[in-house]
Amino acid sequence: MNSSNSNNNSQNGVYYDGLRVLSSNHFEITLYLNQMGVFNFMDDGSIPGGAVLKLSDGRKRSMSLWVEFITASGYLSARKIRARFHSLIGQAIQKSAYRHIVRMLGHTTEVKLCIHDKYILQITPAFRCNGLWPRSASHWPINHNELNIELTNTPSNRIKWPSNQLINEVKYEGFCLLSQESVYTKDKQASAEGDAWLLDFYHAEERLLLNHTIRRQCFSILKTLADRHLTGVNNKEINFKDPKSTSSTASTSSSTMNMMNSVIQEYDIKTLVLHECEKHPNDDDWTQYTLGDRINSILLQLISCLQHRRCPHYFLPNLDIFRGYSTLGMDITAKQAWRLLRELITCPQALEYL
Repeated sequence: MNSSNSNNNSQNGVYYDGLRVLSSNHFEITLYLNQMGVFNFMDDGSIPGGAVLKLSDGRKRSMSLWVEFITASGYLSARKIRARFHSLIGQAIQKSAYRHIVRMLGHTTEVKLCIHDKYILQITPAFRCNGLWPRSASHWPINHNELNIELTNTPSNRIKWPSNQLINEVKYEGFCLLSQESVYTKDKQASAEGDAWLLDFYHAEERLLLNHTIRRQCFSILKTLADRHLTGVNNKEINFKDPKSTSSTASTSSSTMNMMNSVIQEYDIKTLVLHECEKHPNDDDWTQYTLGDRINSILLQLISCLQHRRCPHYFLPNLDIFRGYSTLGMDITAKQAWRLLRELITCPQALEYL
C-alpha cells in the first residue's frame, strides 16, 4: 500500500473510514479520492445503479490532474482508474516482503487480495458525495403513513419510520461512487458504459438502521442465521438440534470455499430488512414481541425473491441485486431458507440452538 500511495498522490484513505466487513473472512476497504468537484455528476438512469462524471464545462482535459483517466468525450473513467490501481497494487505486492502470503485474484479488473488462502480483501477507489442525492433515488422515501391515512381516512399518531429528521440526515449523508465493475456493464467494457461509476448507499443504509435497537437486532439475527444455514451449498440434511451438526455447518460456512460459493451476502439481508422497515414503518411493529414476526416475514420475502430470481435494491428499485447470481445456488438457498423458516415457526425455542 505504501508503494502504491507513493506512486499516486490522489489516493486519500482514512484509517477505519471505509472499512466494511462483508463476512467473517471477506473485507472491503474503500479509498476515497480527492477533487471530484471539477466534474459534473450525471445520473440519467440509463445505466442501472450507475452514473458518470463529466469534466465541467470550460475545463480543458489536458489541464486536469486526472488527465490519464479522462476519455476523449470528457468522462472520468472508472475503468481506467481501476486498471491503473490494479497495476499499482500488483507492483506493490511483487516488491513486498509479504508476497508469499498475499496474492491477487484473477479474472477481474478489481483489486481483490487473497491472504493466507483464507481471507479476501477488496480495495476500491471511490468518491464520497455528501450533501447530494441522485435523481434515480428521488422517489425515496415512500410515505406509508400518508397512504394509510388516505385509504382509511383515519389519522395515525404512531411513530413512523423514517422520521423527517432521519430522512434529512440520510439525504445529507449522500452516497459514494465506486469504481467497481457492474454486472450490468461487465460485457460492455469497451463502450462508454464501462466508464460508469457504481452508486453506493452504504452510509445512508447504516444510518437508517443505526438508532433503532430492534431493527438492528433483527438484521444481526438474520445475518447470523444466513451465515450458518443459507450457504447455497447442497450439504447433507442437517439436524438443527444436534450441536455437532450445527457447528459443522457454521464451520463450513466460514470456510473460504463456502464464502466464495455462497449466494446470499450480508448486503442482501440488509436490503430485505430495509424493505421490511418500509412495509412496517411504525415503531410498535418493531418490538421484542413482534421480532419473530419480522424475522419470519423477511425470510418469506427472501424465498420469494430467490424463486423469482430478483431482489430490488432499496433505494434503486430498478436495480436487481440478485443479477448474476447462480440459478442453482438460488434454488438451493431457497430450500435452505424454507427449512430454516419451518424450524422457526414450529419450534418456539429455535433461536436458542440455530
